[in-house]
Amino acid sequence: DPTSEKGWNYLGYLEGIKGGEFHNMAEDTEGNLWAISRNSILYKITPTFNTEGNPDISKFNIDGISNTKGYDSTINTLFKLNHRIYFSSDSSTYTFNTQTNHFEKTSFEDFKHYVATQDTTNGKIWLREIAAGSSKSIIATPKPGGGYQIDSTSLLPHSSENFGGVYPDIDQTAWFTSTDGIIHFDEKQKVNFDAPYNTNNSSPFRLWD
Repeated sequence: DPTSEKGWNYLGYLEGIKGGEFHNMAEDTEGNLWAISRNSILYKITPTFNTEGNPDISKFNIDGISNTKGYDSTINTLFKLNHRIYFSSDSSTYTFNTQTNHFEKTSFEDFKHYVATQDTTNGKIWLREIAAGSSKSIIATPKPGGGYQIDSTSLLPHSSENFGGVYPDIDQTAWFTSTDGIIHFDEKQKVNFDAPYNTNNSSPFRLWD
């Protein structure tokens, strides 16, 4: 609420949510909220507004989405790419088809199972391919004529890291949360991974304590 001194108005609790809280949430182009609860239940929440344009949470429609709508196992993460919500399960990544009311498996540049974060200032995508026994981090940069330039080497020094999230920053940099701490990546500091090892080479990574 921009007219409020605090900026936020407390509206109360949403009733009917199993697990008590959400750990992942995104809004689709139709204004619906998709969210994953603490006990891994996927919800679609359709808000209702009163005559003054304020949310009326007592009339929100809360729909717990079951895997009968087309996804296997459990939806662990949801994220947005190019204004569309993607859903990542234990083995695949999906989008939701509103026409058929069903989840559909989807790929990104031949990657079948992945999670990603998009830098909304330049369209660059930071993607984590998920594969059995291993994972790979990718930087996908939009090409002027369409499609993406795939960089699968810049993040190799931390390919074994269990990244919890990536947060793009200015000047081609990004912050990663990992089991080792917070890692800052600066893409402008290039490393030739085919060159002989040299202790004087600058690294694009810096671990912040």
